[in-house]
Amino acid sequence: MKENTKQALSANVEQGATGIHYCSNDETMEITTADRTLMTKIRHIASKSKDVVIDSGPSAENGGFMLALVPVKYLSFKVPHTRVMTDEQKKAAAERLKKMRKQNTNN
Repeated sequence: MKENTKQALSANVEQGATGIHYCSNDETMEITTADRTLMTKIRHIASKSKDVVIDSGPSAENGGFMLALVPVKYLSFKVPHTRVMTDEQKKAAAERLKKMRKQNTNN
């Protein structure tokens, strides 16, 4: 792991620190993370894509961080979507969900 990466991720491993490093003309970014959820997502993507390389898994030697090389095109940011519903819409949605759950338990 690069020394500047270690310095950038000086937060405790327990806090799940993550760093993403790339330049605008790079095709690959370096993701260094101690976030267990992100590690799982990276492993899942790596199992489906030969473009994702897990350079090192979390270990005592690298401070508990995972280092992965991922194509920059995989990076995206999404704005959380919030749905505003009236009381009637909430009630109708709850009834639909209840009906679907009942059908699924019968199958």
